[in-house]
Amino acid sequence: MASTLAMHLSTLSPSPSSGKGITTVLRDNLRRGKTFRPPRPKNHTAGKQRITKKKGLKIGSWVDNLFTNVVNKKVKLNPSDRRHSRCLDLFTGLKRRGIRCIRSQFRVSMPELGIWTSLDAIGVQGNSAVVIELKCTQYTLEQHKKMYDSHCLHKRMLTNGILNTERNAHALQTGFGMMGLRRLVKSSVPIKGLVVVCASDGAKMYDVDEAFTDPKFFNIPSVKPAFGVYTKNVVFQPLPSRQKTLDYLRGLMKRNGYPFTMRNVLTSFKNTYGSFTISTTPKSYLVIAMAYTGSKEKLVGEKKKKQLVDDVAKLWNDKKKKVKVRGCLLHFGNGKDPVHRVEFMPKIHMPE
Repeated sequence: MASTLAMHLSTLSPSPSSGKGITTVLRDNLRRGKTFRPPRPKNHTAGKQRITKKKGLKIGSWVDNLFTNVVNKKVKLNPSDRRHSRCLDLFTGLKRRGIRCIRSQFRVSMPELGIWTSLDAIGVQGNSAVVIELKCTQYTLEQHKKMYDSHCLHKRMLTNGILNTERNAHALQTGFGMMGLRRLVKSSVPIKGLVVVCASDGAKMYDVDEAFTDPKFFNIPSVKPAFGVYTKNVVFQPLPSRQKTLDYLRGLMKRNGYPFTMRNVLTSFKNTYGSFTISTTPKSYLVIAMAYTGSKEKLVGEKKKKQLVDDVAKLWNDKKKKVKVRGCLLHFGNGKDPVHRVEFMPKIHMPE
């Protein structure tokens, strides 16, 4: 079973990086730009070593790169090399737990949340996949344990209601990675999360509670992607005349009771199938999809209609089902009048 799971994980394709990275979301949105500052030792030393930000970044970068190269079998750890000591502690701890690393720096995303991340590593433990988040600290294990659950002196709570501690921040990053990996692996595969903190004198491992995979912790309005991120990336054939099409569209919308101005347009399109959204009133939206057909006789297929319905449904859910959302499909070609057919979708997404 483990070998089958390892093969499955090794053949996964990474997700596209759409939106913001999880560390950026944590810094700019969940912490509102406030620097994380828990109570720290007054002497700023770990043993005889002085703690500095520059040194911490250098150590973290070195360990990350070495860890990635070891997982990818480009480097073999040398016990006599002091620079390899942190990674040796890390792999010793993973081995004790029966975890074997399969791949590193694997990108996952949640497009509906507008967030992505690169997993430090994916491992296998029995019949479970393990998302591994690697962290480094210049402090000793004893100092680290004392600070790990201390809340930030600048901002006590994150905007999602969780206490602003280093442990919770690491768990949120790992939990998001678990969510992203769940989208890609077979539903029968259990997914675990593990944070590994490499200190100056050893490594400490923390299991991540599945509660941190709840989307509500990451469902932040300021992070939400603009409407239209759900459009399909296909090579686009440009409109014959953009201005003429917009003029036609403005008149069409007005005749159908939808006032149309450029200020109402929330997104634009650059795909063969592309949709953009206009807001007509605070509680009324129209998702407009454009599809190139070339002639009046050639009609848009059911697949493109389904794509429009999906976009309408996503917008309706994004607005908590408290608005009216309709869909409109425009067929256009190369003639003098580029839009030659209009279809308004059924009223399937209306508030109760």
